[in-house]
Amino acid sequence: MKKILFFLFLGFVLIPTEKILADDDDKPFYKGIRVGWQQSNFSNSDWGDLSSFYAGFFGVKKIGLGKLLSFYSGLEFYQIGSQKDNDNKFVISYISVPINLRVKVGPVYGFGGFNPSFKVMDEIIVGGVDASEIILSNGNSIPFGVNAFDIGGQVGIGAKFLFLGVEVKYNQGFLDVFRDVTESTTSHHLQVGACVYF
Repeated sequence: MKKILFFLFLGFVLIPTEKILADDDDKPFYKGIRVGWQQSNFSNSDWGDLSSFYAGFFGVKKIGLGKLLSFYSGLEFYQIGSQKDNDNKFVISYISVPINLRVKVGPVYGFGGFNPSFKVMDEIIVGGVDASEIILSNGNSIPFGVNAFDIGGQVGIGAKFLFLGVEVKYNQGFLDVFRDVTESTTSHHLQVGACVYF
């Protein structure tokens, strides 16, 4: 009886696995969602790293007839910044459109490309007070100078089993994050997360 149950269980696991893996290999395009933890900072910050999250959708389109190369893109929300404590932090939120070339061998894949990002909002807290605006000598205020666009280079590695995957990705910004400053400041972040494939 135990042998029968074991083989039934094995068949239940292996048959769907084989089908899902075959579907993934045969489909020219598939998609999914990803979410995870992110750690970021600025190139010349005296504060510590900011821990936050990222979430988004992605699509994978195979290039050519083989299974090796694919175009890997999507739409993603993420936050970068720097933090001393809860009363002193700088957070910038972006919507990005990552554009990557992906190489897959078996369940493991690596990817690299660019990460054009559009600022959605920023939050600057200093001494527990909102410092998103600079007060001028005449009493007027202007927004703190955060550029609306950033682009970075990114590299990553991941693995897929059945409909689940894990990824680790590093992004280095190329453009200045802030306007009207004398010292160049770029951003960088590390992402670790999970993917669900449809």
